[in-house]
Amino acid sequence: MFKIISNGVDYTDYMLSVSSSITFSDNTVTGNVASKQFDLSVDNSERIFNSILNQEFIIFDDDTQIGVFKVYEKPERMTNDLELTLYDNVVLTNVAYNSVLAYPSTIKEQLDEMSGIIGVSIDYSNVLKSVLNLSVNWWDNTLSIREHMMYIAELTACNVFADATGKLIFQPLSKEKKYDLPEVEGVEQFTTVEQFTISKVRYDNGVGTVFEYGNDTGSIYYLDTDNSYIEKQEQVEAIGKAICGLSIMTMEDLVAPEIVGANVGDIIKYYDDEDTYHFMLMSIDIDYYNAEYNVMSAEGKLETQAVEAVTNHVTPETKIKKVETRVDNAEGKINIISQEVEGNKSSISNLEVGLNNIKSEVSNSIQNIYKFEAGSNNIFSNCYKLLSKTSEEKQYKSLNDMPYDINIAEMRNKDICISANIFVENGVMSDLNRCIGVEFEVGYADGTKKKYSLCWYLGSFDLQYLIQTSTVDHDERIWIHFKTEDKEVTSVSNLKMFIDLNADRAMISNPKVEFGTYPTGFEYDLAYVRDNIQTIEENYTLISQEVSDLSLKSVSQEREITTIKGEMSEVTTRLQNTEIKLQPTNILLAVNEQIGANGQLYTTKFVLDKSGVHISGGGLDIKNNDGDKVFYADKKGNLTIENLTAKNGTFSGTISGSTISATTFIYQNNNKSSIKINDYGLRLYGPSGNGFIGMKTSQGFALGVESPIVYAQSESSDEVWNAVFSQGFNMMKLIYDSTRYIQFQCLDKAYGISIWASDRTLKTNIYPSMTKGIEAIKKISHKSFNWIENGKYVDCGYIAQELMMISKDFVIPIKQPNGNVLYQINETALIPVITKALQEVIQEVEVLKSRVGGQYQYGTYN
Repeated sequence: MFKIISNGVDYTDYMLSVSSSITFSDNTVTGNVASKQFDLSVDNSERIFNSILNQEFIIFDDDTQIGVFKVYEKPERMTNDLELTLYDNVVLTNVAYNSVLAYPSTIKEQLDEMSGIIGVSIDYSNVLKSVLNLSVNWWDNTLSIREHMMYIAELTACNVFADATGKLIFQPLSKEKKYDLPEVEGVEQFTTVEQFTISKVRYDNGVGTVFEYGNDTGSIYYLDTDNSYIEKQEQVEAIGKAICGLSIMTMEDLVAPEIVGANVGDIIKYYDDEDTYHFMLMSIDIDYYNAEYNVMSAEGKLETQAVEAVTNHVTPETKIKKVETRVDNAEGKINIISQEVEGNKSSISNLEVGLNNIKSEVSNSIQNIYKFEAGSNNIFSNCYKLLSKTSEEKQYKSLNDMPYDINIAEMRNKDICISANIFVENGVMSDLNRCIGVEFEVGYADGTKKKYSLCWYLGSFDLQYLIQTSTVDHDERIWIHFKTEDKEVTSVSNLKMFIDLNADRAMISNPKVEFGTYPTGFEYDLAYVRDNIQTIEENYTLISQEVSDLSLKSVSQEREITTIKGEMSEVTTRLQNTEIKLQPTNILLAVNEQIGANGQLYTTKFVLDKSGVHISGGGLDIKNNDGDKVFYADKKGNLTIENLTAKNGTFSGTISGSTISATTFIYQNNNKSSIKINDYGLRLYGPSGNGFIGMKTSQGFALGVESPIVYAQSESSDEVWNAVFSQGFNMMKLIYDSTRYIQFQCLDKAYGISIWASDRTLKTNIYPSMTKGIEAIKKISHKSFNWIENGKYVDCGYIAQELMMISKDFVIPIKQPNGNVLYQINETALIPVITKALQEVIQEVEVLKSRVGGQYQYGTYN
């Protein structure tokens, strides 16, 4: 019997349909971190689920607790019939692993740190201590905690699940039968595929490191190429001993009665008069009917790869570039190995340099750098696009057909990296915004929207004559990193490429948005090795004078040069330029900086003309004689004024950290709406002074006689509305349910006051009630009790939950500040039933009197 409980309340009766699912990754028997999910269709006509979706749900099957689950993606609209998906705690591991451990560390320390990050206990008692204490020199914050745990689980020949209490547990692979398939005539159905026996385990990191264990009598089981925890032959032997010998009949499309307690990775036995099979459950789907049995659908298929039939297990679509550096202190050499794989074609380069030729600071470095073709890991689809614009096209141009392609909830509180290829040839100044880039918009549940954009801007000044290269030509893959907001995401727009500049030719292509702080999918090179760095500085000042124009320019150019074995190559160029122009109409000052010959140009510009002072690209500050900033504005336009004083002046905007003193303060906007503050309090006036809301100070009202908050239509109005001035409660709201009531928030509890509206003009479909009052009243149990709060004794009263079992209308659910619900008697529903029962009793008494001829008096018959 299926049952779902939250905060001690049973919600099973509200379930319209229930199903669950859990699955392994394709063709894997270890290294899975499998999450179970429940799909619920619930009756929400009473709006019960509107307020409990943040709670944990405990699910039972035949009185056996299955696990602890939670809704992580709420419905956009709360309807009468809700579709909900609940996940166990494994889903919490889908976050980046931002380790702060001191490395080298151990696997145990990493697992403890992961447990602290996700706030869930991890049970690794089934993992050997020798594995837990294994020294680890790496972590990757572009991978999730789940991916790190998958690698560790594979290393230990385990899979990871959430147990019944919500704890994550490493479960070793078992090669033995665990359950028998239930015998229910006419129910089982399945299709067998082939007998599958693992005889060899193989690990190949793709650049020449291969470890194997086993023989060629059966099938090969391939370990994950990217599992950096695997470093030794002994590790693969341990994995092989746990896996080799696993022999099952692979199958598909199994339908059978549910096996209570069975999980993916378990082996079940089927037998009849003719055949006996051992199946491994690779995925399980269960439909719960609360009948004699529930129905289980399962898959158990593994791809067979016999040794003699395997030539290359890299798929034709795979494109990988991989560089690895290895340092051998004993031999005094460093090896740099580079491999490129495209489909089944592979090429490897190996460079060996003697230790005497490099600096000792890199003698113990070892690193792996991966390059994947553009498009992988992209969270938007359809991104293999090119947007181009020529000199004939003068207007803004965009392309907006690249949709968001993953679960919206995954965008919450994530590091995201946006990258794209751009090319600009002979860019020119124009009325456009002089930029090219890509952008998308995220909408949040609180109604806010935020745009995330990657832009390259055309330089404001042409320095070609200074550095002998064009600043208006650019060919680069650019990128930027953002962090999304930590709040519920409700929408993500399509990804848009745009060109908002004029040039002979401008192009943007292959945009990519991925999780992480650094991009993948474009050029990475192994960091250069250098033993000598020298700096060349070039400084000069240029002064030119014309009749109508006086210009001063000062330039500093710094180049960082690397020399390896006498060969020189320029690494970085930094150009700084200052320009002052005096013209008949204005004075212009500009400071420019460019890093790299093709880098972005940063400009701060100051212009003084007849309309005033204009600053762009930078901030402004004014200091006093002590050197303290007293007036300053940052690059975003935020203005700060220290110790603000004004006489007969007008302010607009926001003033913080200052005191405005006066007998009376009046603020008035263009619509004549105003705020007035004086010794008697505060008043807010509508347009042209029509009507006001007032808040009096303690001098302006008598406590207990009037309210400090008032409303009047005018200064001379005789009708003044006084707001409630309460003591002991801080919130009041009107609740519309099957019964209307006012809810009061009183300190640490909430209470309800019924509203009994009964006027005929408010009602329709009026008919005599068919309610059987006596039957309902007979079910009511009267109890004596003491109140916990004050200990007072009550001789006769009700228990709200017992009344709720008779009719849900007899009680009002009042949500408390701590999220719990307390129930209160709804007299507006109870009293009509009592009066109806009384009428039924009177009617029965009158019938009895008629039967005895009306001679019943004082308890005796005459």
